[in-house]
Amino acid sequence: MGTRTTSTQAAFTLSAAFLALVTACGSGPSPAPKPPAAGEADVLVRVRAISGTPSPQVRRALPRLSLYGDGRAITPSGRTGALQTATVHRLTDERVREVYRDAYATARTAVETQDAVDGGVLELTVAAADHTGTSRAEPETTRLPLPADESTDFLARTDPARWPDGAFADAPRRYEPTVLAVFAMPADKPGAESAAWPYDDPGSTGTPTPEGTCTVLSPDRTRAVQRLARAATQETLWRAGGHTYRLDFRPLLPDEADCGDLDGPGAAE
Repeated sequence: MGTRTTSTQAAFTLSAAFLALVTACGSGPSPAPKPPAAGEADVLVRVRAISGTPSPQVRRALPRLSLYGDGRAITPSGRTGALQTATVHRLTDERVREVYRDAYATARTAVETQDAVDGGVLELTVAAADHTGTSRAEPETTRLPLPADESTDFLARTDPARWPDGAFADAPRRYEPTVLAVFAMPADKPGAESAAWPYDDPGSTGTPTPEGTCTVLSPDRTRAVQRLARAATQETLWRAGGHTYRLDFRPLLPDEADCGDLDGPGAAE
């Protein structure tokens, strides 16, 4: 599976070390233009924090922040049972501009590096700047590595939990996905807690990835599986087709439609 790209969005690599040098020298990035014209499912800013473990979650993990053209900011909110959950924050126009400009300016001051980092990487995707008022933001993903331990300040600035009440146009709400992705990984050994998977064998009917076999469910099946996942735990094993699996249930975001869309910047085969 390859990386999806378009010509209307630019992504830039962060370098916290370089940012610290710029700050120390007393000079900051030039002001960013306004965010581009965008539809409700167009990504303006996406932030991923990927661990440096031998098998980091890229496809299975929700991004730390996904800011869309209609002012929605979607962030992960843990799990309910075995189901990954997310929260939708509706931002004011001013906060959308602030988040976009911060990400744009941060990326503009970056020094690109393609070296793998043991401590983890920060990946930032920023929509192309709107200089004309007619451009349109469309999804693009590009690998943008950065040591995670040097990204604290930037991650803090993009965390809705740290923003003032005036940043939000209304109260946060639970993200209700239209479709769900299920990642199936063969269980190393049987467990005491197991349940029958009521659908096709998830390990043989989906798309193979390094993080498990990925299957995107239909909307009707998504509703039923969410109920199953909420009633289970992360330790629950699932039996199907004579096999036993660990399943991870990952909501698809508004710009994602299939397993290929989950190939984030760091999802190299």
